[in-house]
Amino acid sequence: MRIIKIAFIASLTILLIAFATSKIDDSDTMQYLANGKYMLAHGIYSNFCFYNYVPHACQQAYLHEWFFHLATYLIYLSGNWYGMVLFQIAIILGLFSTIVIAAKLFRYSIFSTGLFALLGMLVGMERFSLRADLFGLFLIASFYVIVRYYIEAKLFETTGASKYIPLIILLILEVIWTNTHISFQLSFVILLAYFLAYCIEFLVNREKRVFFSSYLKAFGIIFVVCLIGSLINPYGIPAFWYLFTFLTQNATIEYKTNGEWISPLAPTDFYRHSIIFFKFFLLPSIAIPFIVFKKIRIVDIFLLAFFMYLSITSVRNIAFLAIFAALILPYYLDLILISIKAHVKPSIVSFSITVIMVIITILAVYLTHEVITNNYYTTNQNTKRFGLGISENSYPIGASNFIEKNNIKGNIFNDYVIGSYLNWRLYPTRKTFIDGHTFSYENLLSYDGVISGRLDYNKIASKYHITVFMLNHTSQDTILLIRALYNDKKWILVYLDEITAVFIKDTPANRAIIKKYAIHFGNNTNYDLTSLPTFKEKDDIGTGYINRGIFFLRLGLIKEAYVEFQKAITYAPNNFQSYSGLGALYFALGQMDNGFPYFEKAVALEPNYSFTHANLGIYYSKKGLYDKALDEYNQALTINSTLQGINYQIGVIYLKLGDIVKAKQYFQQELEVNPTSSDAKNALRILSQ
Repeated sequence: MRIIKIAFIASLTILLIAFATSKIDDSDTMQYLANGKYMLAHGIYSNFCFYNYVPHACQQAYLHEWFFHLATYLIYLSGNWYGMVLFQIAIILGLFSTIVIAAKLFRYSIFSTGLFALLGMLVGMERFSLRADLFGLFLIASFYVIVRYYIEAKLFETTGASKYIPLIILLILEVIWTNTHISFQLSFVILLAYFLAYCIEFLVNREKRVFFSSYLKAFGIIFVVCLIGSLINPYGIPAFWYLFTFLTQNATIEYKTNGEWISPLAPTDFYRHSIIFFKFFLLPSIAIPFIVFKKIRIVDIFLLAFFMYLSITSVRNIAFLAIFAALILPYYLDLILISIKAHVKPSIVSFSITVIMVIITILAVYLTHEVITNNYYTTNQNTKRFGLGISENSYPIGASNFIEKNNIKGNIFNDYVIGSYLNWRLYPTRKTFIDGHTFSYENLLSYDGVISGRLDYNKIASKYHITVFMLNHTSQDTILLIRALYNDKKWILVYLDEITAVFIKDTPANRAIIKKYAIHFGNNTNYDLTSLPTFKEKDDIGTGYINRGIFFLRLGLIKEAYVEFQKAITYAPNNFQSYSGLGALYFALGQMDNGFPYFEKAVALEPNYSFTHANLGIYYSKKGLYDKALDEYNQALTINSTLQGINYQIGVIYLKLGDIVKAKQYFQQELEVNPTSSDAKNALRILSQ
C-alpha cells in the first residue's frame, strides 16, 4: 500500500509539472511585457493608452495589475522566454502546493486530496498560462487556507507570535494581490461567507452562543487587515473601485470581443477537454456535501455556490470551482468513506480505494505522455504546446520580422487578436490600430466597421495614414477584409505564413518592396506551396498546411487549397479539418458527390463540429434525402444552437414537404439567431401573403 501511495503521489506530481510546462502562447502575456517595459523606463503612472495611433477615450486599464506586469518583464530580462515558463511553472506548483498544505492542516486523506487535485488539474489547465488571473488563483487559494486555519484552529485565542503571524501574512498577501490582479476583492467574498455562516449558526443555536464572541472580534480584525491591504496601491482608490467600473462598463465590451466570457455550458464547437471535465465535475461538486448533510459546513456551501456561479457564467472562471472543490470536498469524501466502512467491511473499502488509486496512477502516466507529446493539445484543437520558450503558432512573429526588416513606413491596421503582441514587439517605433487591452467602445465599433465591411477600409486607411494591413487569417473576423484586400489592386499581398497575411499599399515608396516580395500564387512567385515558412515543430506542421488551405479556399484559390489540404493529410492524417476542407473544396466546385466522403470522414474523426454536420445536411437536402438532411441539421444545432443559416435550411425542407407551420417556425427561429437574415425575412413575407 505504501508503494502504491508513493506512485499515486508521484504520478500526479509529474502530470502537474507536464501541464505547467507549456510554451508562452497567450496574448495577455505580451501586453504584460509591453506594459512592464514601459513602466521600467517611464514609471508606473500611466493609463497605457499610448499604444494605439487612433485617438480614443482609453480604459483605465490595469491599475490593479501593474506589479505583475513589471515582475513578468523583469523575469523576461533575467531569463528570457525560458525564465517566463519557469515562472509559470512556479505559480502552478505553488497553487497545488496550497492544496497539499490544506490537506495536511485539515487532515484530508491522500486518496481524497489526490482525486480532487487531479480533477482540479484537468479542469484548471484551461487557465494554465502565464497570466495575472493564474497568479490571482494562487493568492485566493492561499488566502482561504490561512483564514480557515486561523479560525478553525482558534489562533485568535492563543498568545504570543502565533496570534499575529497569520494576520501579518494576510496583510502581505492582500497587498500583493491588490497590485497583481482584480480578483483581490474576492477576499471579501470569502470573509462574507464566513460571516454569514456564523450568523446562521448563531440563529440556529442562539441559546448556546454570545453573538459578539471572540470569533466575531477576530473576524473583524481580519476584515480590517484585508481592507487596509486592499488600499495599499500606488494608484489609490481608483484601483480599489476598478472592479465595479469593469463590471458596469467594460464587461460588456469584453464579452463582445472575448470568448472567455461565454458560459462553459453554452453550445459551441470544439468541446475542449477542460470543459468536458468541468461538466463531469459539476454535479458531484454539488451533491457530495449533501450526502453527509448532518456534518455539512455552511461556509462550504456558500463558497462552493458562489464559485460555481462564477464558473458556470464564463469559461475564464471554471478554475475557481475546480480549485475550491479540491480545497473543500476531500473533507466530505473522507466522511463518506468513513460512513461506508461502517456498513461494509473496511478491508473491502481499503481494497477498492487501492484499486482506484492504481487506476488514477495509470491514467496520470498516460495523460503525462499525451501532454508531453502534445497529443492532448492537438486532438483538442489547442495551440498550447509542451516545452520551454515561446510558441511559434500563436504570434505573428514572422510578419513582425518582415515589417522590421523592410522598414515599411506608415501605420499598420491590425486585427484585434494580434494587437497585444505588436504592442510588445513594435512599440514605440510603430503603433497599433487596436489591441485587446487598451481599446474603448468607440474604438471597437470603428474596428468592427472595417472588419465587417460597414466602413470603407480605403477611407479609414487614408484618414489614419495606414499603409499596411497585418491580419491573422485564421480568425473568422478577418475573412471579409482579407478577401476585399486580395481583390483590390491598390493593396498587394507581400507576406503570408501559416497564421498571418500582410498587405501593403501600392505607393511609390513601396514599389521596391512590392517588386521584391509581391506574391503571385498562379506561378508561385515568392511563395512555395509545399513548405512552411515559420512552423517547424512536428506537431504544428499539419496545422500550418490546414491554415493555409483554408486561407486559399476562402479566396477561391481551389488549386492551391487542394495542394495544402493534401499536404496536411500527410502530416496530420487524423485531423478532421483537412478532410472538412477538401469536402468544402469539392462543394465549391459543384462536385458534391466527390466532397461527400471527405465530410463523412471529418464527422467520424470529430463528431462535435457543427459545420461538418451542416454540410452533410446540405448534401442530403440536394439529393432529396430529407430525413437524413434533417438529422444532420439537428445534430449541427445540438452542437451549436447559434449556427446561422441552419434553421432556414430546415424551414426550406419543411416547405418542400408541405408543412407550412413548421417551415414558419424555423424561419422565425433563424431570425432569432440572425436578425439580419434576408432569406428568412423573405420566406416569412411570402408565406404570410
